[in-house]
Amino acid sequence: DKNGVVTTLAGNGRPGFADGRGADALLHGPDNIAIGPDGYIYVADADNFRIRKVSRDGTVTTVAGDGVKGYRDGRALQARFAYPTGITIDAKGNIYVADRGTHTVRKITPDGMVSTIAGNGWPGFADGRGRESFLREPISVAAHRDGTVYIADSGNNAVRKVTPDGMVRTIAGGTGEGYRDGKGLAALFSWPTGIALDGKGNIYVCDSVNNKIRRISPSGAVTTIAGAVAPGRLNGPGYRARFNFPTGIGVAPDGTIYVADSGNNMIRKISPTSSR
Repeated sequence: DKNGVVTTLAGNGRPGFADGRGADALLHGPDNIAIGPDGYIYVADADNFRIRKVSRDGTVTTVAGDGVKGYRDGRALQARFAYPTGITIDAKGNIYVADRGTHTVRKITPDGMVSTIAGNGWPGFADGRGRESFLREPISVAAHRDGTVYIADSGNNAVRKVTPDGMVRTIAGGTGEGYRDGKGLAALFSWPTGIALDGKGNIYVCDSVNNKIRRISPSGAVTTIAGAVAPGRLNGPGYRARFNFPTGIGVAPDGTIYVADSGNNMIRKISPTSSR
């Protein structure tokens, strides 16, 4: 909370699958989370191959997935996922899931229908409309208020987007693995994972293997705002700070960036001044 006190909302440290309240609920390998317009927390419960929902009082229910690893669209509780890791929700209550195991991004509508909006179940790298496109192990997604969905396409070392009309396009990286700032496709990433948006149209990415936090401006310019290539654990100005395989990221309304620094087992923050 705002005072730095950590409490457990759902789950009890044991892996499993059970709906219920607080410690009575069981999750297995929960990955990304998102907060919906209803105030509930939505969870990509990766090793249960399900999408779960946590109410304000800690009650966990299942939103989508039948618990069998696979790839099937349709009614939410009959749909199948294969290692869903990323999740985001738009203002209309549509849920978008990065299903890493099927190399797709899926959409769950408020009335409980699951469909595929990017990728087709096979790994690859190609822009195109909907299922004509190819992704490779997408890990995270972020929804913009205009309906665009941004994807950390980790296996392709790229950041992609799905426009409201269903076109998948590459906006940064994708030409190889490495580290280089630059404009759009000239930039290089190494296993980008977490992705988040701010209110000004900037995209923030955890560039995990490079141990850096990168920013993509609305014009497509990729810059590094924090971290050094060598892993470490050091606070300080962005260019001096060190991370160890950061994987999750979120941006607060005041511009503060919060990072899940996975290799250090820490939650870190980047103040707006230090990220300039």
